[in-house]
Amino acid sequence: MYINNNSKLVYQIPAVNRLFTGRTSLLKHIKNRLKESSIFVINGMPGVGKTQIAKQFIYNNIDQYDNICWINASDRLRLNNEYISLNSYLKLDASNDEKVIIEKIKEFFEIGDKNLIVYDNADEIEFDDLKSFFPRKGADIIITTKNLKWDLEKIENKPVKCFNEFEAKKFLLSNSSARQKDNMNDEEKCSDLAEELQYYPLALEQARAYINKRKISFSEYIKLFKKYKFKLMEGKASDYNYTIITAFKISFDKLKEKNDRSFELLALCSFLSNDKIPEYELFLESKVFEKVKLDNIIDNLMSYSLLESANDFIYIHGVIQEIVRYELEETNETEKYVIKIARMIIEIFPKDTQNKESVILVTQLINHIITIYNHLCKLENYSEIKIEITKLIGITLYNFGQFAKSLPYFCDYKEFYDVRRINNIKEYAMNLELLGLIYHRLGKTDRALEVLSDAEKIIKPTNDNCLALIFRSMGIIYKDGKKIELAFEYHSKALDLARNDNDDKLIINQLINIGIIYKEDKKYEDALSIYKEAEDILEDRKEPMLKAKIYGNKGNIYKILGTHEAAIKYFFKALKVFKRLNNEVSIAITLDNIGGTLIGLGVQKSDDKIIQKSKKYFEKSIDICKENHYKFGVATSLLNMGWHYICLNDKEEAIKYLIESKTLAEEIKANKIIDICDSNLQSII
Repeated sequence: MYINNNSKLVYQIPAVNRLFTGRTSLLKHIKNRLKESSIFVINGMPGVGKTQIAKQFIYNNIDQYDNICWINASDRLRLNNEYISLNSYLKLDASNDEKVIIEKIKEFFEIGDKNLIVYDNADEIEFDDLKSFFPRKGADIIITTKNLKWDLEKIENKPVKCFNEFEAKKFLLSNSSARQKDNMNDEEKCSDLAEELQYYPLALEQARAYINKRKISFSEYIKLFKKYKFKLMEGKASDYNYTIITAFKISFDKLKEKNDRSFELLALCSFLSNDKIPEYELFLESKVFEKVKLDNIIDNLMSYSLLESANDFIYIHGVIQEIVRYELEETNETEKYVIKIARMIIEIFPKDTQNKESVILVTQLINHIITIYNHLCKLENYSEIKIEITKLIGITLYNFGQFAKSLPYFCDYKEFYDVRRINNIKEYAMNLELLGLIYHRLGKTDRALEVLSDAEKIIKPTNDNCLALIFRSMGIIYKDGKKIELAFEYHSKALDLARNDNDDKLIINQLINIGIIYKEDKKYEDALSIYKEAEDILEDRKEPMLKAKIYGNKGNIYKILGTHEAAIKYFFKALKVFKRLNNEVSIAITLDNIGGTLIGLGVQKSDDKIIQKSKKYFEKSIDICKENHYKFGVATSLLNMGWHYICLNDKEEAIKYLIESKTLAEEIKANKIIDICDSNLQSII
């Protein structure tokens, strides 16, 4: 549920549980304790009903709060992603820097004193880490966790126990109206079943759903349960209470018996993240299921209370996932389903992760593909699939500007890849090239050049034209390190290879790169001359992206020369092309360049009104970069926004933006931006 108006935010609250039963005294206790202390921890075994209690508390008290927010807090990575999503939803004035986002969201909830935040499933995180996400004031906080090891002082820590006999019977009797009744002793058999299931809420829910679905009696289910329990007690022990495993096993076997692929869907979902599984994209786009059949399967699984579906997403309890995986281990089917879901996600994963539609899908899939990867790592074989998955994760995080997070996946890719067994040497070399650029982005230039040198040695004997791309990357690294002669040497090598192959596209790209080197070396006329050469080659070719790049680079030359009107003309020509191509990142960079040029023009003409116009271009650039997770672009535009306020003599605002830019630049190791921020801060503080 998402509601956002001037008076109330209700964010990501799960749907009300119409079957909720009992817990009256506990719900009252939570309400009373929150009046005295703003934090309440609900802990207990998996499946005991912690999440349902927190959810019911919200629906009982929804009118008492102005803002209510539900956060999946399973681990630090998920918490960060949840806050990034909430930041986008609220449209807060924050960068993509996770620390800044956390602070902005804290500030949002600190306004007023009638806010509620639920941190659900905080199982794999230390309390002190979780606490760093809490607002300092203004919010009641409820935490659900199975972690019983937290060292808590002055915080109510309430263990949730199973139902009592009255609650268990009421739950079964009230929510199984389709059952066949046990004649005169129906209530007695209900008591027997509740006792057999040890009053365990999740086991009771599975039993209730099965009884209602199959229209059987309590006594019939007891017979089934005892039969299955005996078999399970002979088998492998489990971390879960046997009552839960038995209840699920009964439902699983019925699904397999029907052979309608319901268990297959459940098994595939058990190797994904447990929430926001995209139904259409993952199961229909991959052509594994047909729509009508998929809808029927989901309805069937929901009737057994094995998953939930809302807004085209599937949600599945983590306990169910673990027990499905336990079942698959018992039947030696783990590899079958891990490999199948891995291949499905590889098939639907966008090849181009830069356009807006792809970014939305990739953002939905990234947690799932990382979860799949963790399961793949437990398998001994399947190097090819591991290579493909690590490549997808690494490239996605790289494109999002999350270089530090992408590094381990590229390193794993390198480790998995066996050149002697897998013959796609070109792909291997090109991913080494990306790994080299990542090291460079993280300030490890020596390691970057070492990796690129390895890529060069691997590809050189093949005479493949990707050697030119490796030389190009070396040129970029030397250029950024102000080693102009070496940069020129490697870009020239790349240009020569491109000319030998008559690769006009690469020739033009290298002419652009050499023009950039001339610009760095302050040889502006040489740069304009080489851009003219590139334009001549482009004259009869339909390569709008390359034309836009030339326009942008010519704009930069004119900007440096102080010919601001000419610079703005070329930037707008580039912007027009990028918009037609829907290239969001290039649009953002060009908007930033227009803003910077307007500042230069305003300073040149001593006209503050022109400088003030630059703000809207930087703001738009920041918004687009955030939407596309392009952190380098966000940091750059924040830096330029700081320069905007320096020129308007607003030191307070300038310092704010410069610090925000520097903080983000430090996260992504953008040393050049850090240096400029430091220089500007020193000049005004």
